[in-house]
Amino acid sequence: MKRLKSRLGILLLAVAIVCVSIYAEAKNANLIQSYISEFEHKTKCNSMNIVVYDEGKISYYGNTNRDALYQIGSMTKAFTGLGIMKLIQEGKIIPDNKVSDYLSGFAMYYEGKKADILVKDLLSQTSGFINSERDYPSAKK
Repeated sequence: MKRLKSRLGILLLAVAIVCVSIYAEAKNANLIQSYISEFEHKTKCNSMNIVVYDEGKISYYGNTNRDALYQIGSMTKAFTGLGIMKLIQEGKIIPDNKVSDYLSGFAMYYEGKKADILVKDLLSQTSGFINSERDYPSAKK
């Protein structure tokens, strides 16, 4: 399972690098499609979604398989972190406060004892939460 996660992580990183390279080199949809085809051929990846967002507009959207399911994985951390940092900047959340200060009824326990988790613990991924494939299985049709 760790090997699968590593491969997925490497694939996501490669896709991100390819997207940045594509954007930096050209905005032409045909050229972008040729990069996608080359990447798919080299990696044996047969299903990708590509979006190029340029100056407030989507300048390219390509989906090679509209019925495919993808694991979003760790990508949600960036969006969640951004939202939390915006709330911190607005003074609505304080990083050193407990999560339970904001979520009524939220309680965590470690070895049978109540544990306080701070907002900054979640942001720095030091809360003690683990990811288990048994608890969170892969996407299936």
